[in-house]
Formats: sequence, structure tokens, C-alpha cells
Amino acid sequence: MANRIILIPKDDLVKYPPTLSLINVLLKLGKEIECVGRYSDEIGRRKLERQGVKFIDVYRELKDSSRYRIVNWMTIIKRMRQYKKAMKKYFDTANISKDDIVWFIYSNSIATLQPYIEKYNYIVQFYEFENFAIDGKSRLLHPSYDVHRFLNRAKALIHCEYNRAAITNGLYGLNKEYYILPNKPFDMEGGSQTKIPEDVKKTIADVSGKIKGKKVILYQGIFDPTERRLDEFCEAISMLPEEYVFVAMGGGGSYFETIKKRYSSDRILLIPFIRPPFHLEITKLASYGVLAYHPAAHNYVDVLNPLYCAPNKIFEFGKFGIPMIANDVPGLKMIFEAYKCGETITYPLTSKKIAETVLRMNGDYQLYRKGSKEYYDSVDLEKTVKDILNNVE
Repeated sequence: MANRIILIPKDDLVKYPPTLSLINVLLKLGKEIECVGRYSDEIGRRKLERQGVKFIDVYRELKDSSRYRIVNWMTIIKRMRQYKKAMKKYFDTANISKDDIVWFIYSNSIATLQPYIEKYNYIVQFYEFENFAIDGKSRLLHPSYDVHRFLNRAKALIHCEYNRAAITNGLYGLNKEYYILPNKPFDMEGGSQTKIPEDVKKTIADVSGKIKGKKVILYQGIFDPTERRLDEFCEAISMLPEEYVFVAMGGGGSYFETIKKRYSSDRILLIPFIRPPFHLEITKLASYGVLAYHPAAHNYVDVLNPLYCAPNKIFEFGKFGIPMIANDVPGLKMIFEAYKCGETITYPLTSKKIAETVLRMNGDYQLYRKGSKEYYDSVDLEKTVKDILNNVE
């Protein structure tokens, strides 16, 4: 079994709690970890460093961080070349042995990194279904790009959800075993957390005061007017008794500001992003958890990912036994039906249907609570990661 894991994350770890969970599992298994990427939460980073994680500050930067918008093509090429040069230097000096594993979280940087990663034993992990094609300009920059070869040579393929795993194998004719590693949070310290920062503590106290004695319907995640539409949930509050409130928490942006302006009231609260794991201090106050995944009719990636979503939120709700409500997508419907941990609402999704579903679930609330916790307990990340490593030779 490999002892040293070279982890290449998709993006800043603060945006990917499942990567933090993976690191915690690997630490519990006694692995030496080098993370070649970024973790902008200094408190969280220092904690991992104290536990032995080594960070190599090389990461992709494709957006203009000051304005949070996509930069022009020439700037992207320049940054990718800088990234490639830095990664080449890392691989040339890292002394990676045949007993080490490069654990690559799939991203579009594979076109840049494929020539280096393929020299070693490596694992490819997917968080969502990807569009593997690259356009003409990128093809000129990366003539050796061959995703079929890259996936086929991997020592293991890991997906967070069964359907997308099968689709990936089918698209690329990969007659390979794959592993399902759901996006479940994992804290090797058994639930203890770093001291809550003062700014976060203030936000939690403020929200707690406003929802005290209420039944909280909570959404947490990114804000997007198409895939993560929340209008119907906001409108449903007026159809429910006064004891119900709707809270939406997560990354800002124009849609966040739109619904805040349109719906904000004593019964509809919008909270900016709270960095993990401190956001769970709000999560545990919820009575119901909302999952919104609407397919966008643009391309197969934008359709498949919402249909077969595998959100870490389902485990964050499950951790506290919180029943869930979602629009009708197969990835959630199958779990809800198997564990009776939530309800999907048939199309067309309306505020009236949402209100009726909440009231119906309230009559059987303890059954849904039990199912939610059972689903959480059904996934053993440590066992799955151990199985993966045991089978990687």
C-alpha cells in the first residue's frame, strides 16, 4: 500500500469540502500527504500542516480575482504556461517513487499535466461529469492530449456517484473497475472543530437570534438562477404557517443579490458564504434541507451533472438527521426512496407543491429524520479509501 500521496486538487480547497474530507481520511490511515495546490483558509491550512500535510503553493489561476470574471484568452494562456512550468519543476524535483501515488482531482488542467502525471502511479477522482473535449486552440497547445489513454492507464478511477461513473466508462470504452466515494464530510478528530473565528461567531449568533423557535427550511450552496433556482422556495414561505422561515446561505453573486432584494424579509434570510466547516453551525439549526438541481438545456454536461448530482450537502443534512426536499432528479430520488430521508417534488415545480410537501412531511417528521441519519451512516469513507489503496499496486 502506498505511503506517500501527492494530491493535486481541482481548485482552492476552501471551495471543495470533499477534498478536505479525503485529506482527513488519508491522515487517519497514516499517509504522508503533499498537496500541490491552494488552501486560502489560513486557519484550516495551519491545522492540516500541524497534522503533517505539506503544501506546495502551485495552483491554476484562470479568473481575475479582483473582479471575479473570466480573463481574456491571452491571459489564460500565459497563466497556464506559468502553471505548467511550475508543475514541471515540482515533478522534476519531487523524487516521486514507484511506491508513491499521484492523486489527481479531475479538472481541465489535465491537458497541461498529462505528460507529467502519466510517468507515475496515479489515481483519477471525479467530483462531477466533465466535458473531456478541448477546442482547436487548446489542441494546438496540447497535441499529445489523450483522455482515453489517461483514464485507461490510471490505477483507479473514483466517482462520487454511480450513474456518472457508468456514463464515463461508456463514453470512453473503459472496461475498468471504478470506485464510488461519495462527498461525505469526514473529521478525523471525531467532530471537534477549530475554534470558531469571531466574525463567524457573530454571524451565527445573529442568525440564531432571528430564527429562534422557528422551523427552518435551509438552502446552502452556490447561487445560480438556472441550475440552483430558489424562487419557488422563497415564494412557498407565504403559503406556510408563520413558524416556518427560509434561510439561504452560500456564495454570493448577482442571483444572490437579486433574490435578496426581491424576497428578503423576517421570514426569508440570505446569509453570505461561511467557510467550512463553520457553516455547519448554521446547518444544524435547520428543520428541512433544500437541494435544487435543475438541468440546463445547453449541453450534455449541464444536463447530466444536475440529473445525477451527488452533493456533499446531502451528507451535511444527514449528519444532523435533517429531512430533505428537492426538485425531481434521479440522483436524489433514488436515495430518498431507498432511505426515506426526503421527498422530490414532481414537475412542474411550484411554490404550492413545495408548501404542501413540507406540511405532509411534517406529519411524519421523525420517520424522515431517522432515514436521513441512516443514509449518513450508510457510507464509510475510510473503508472505501482503504480498499482503493489496497488495490493500487
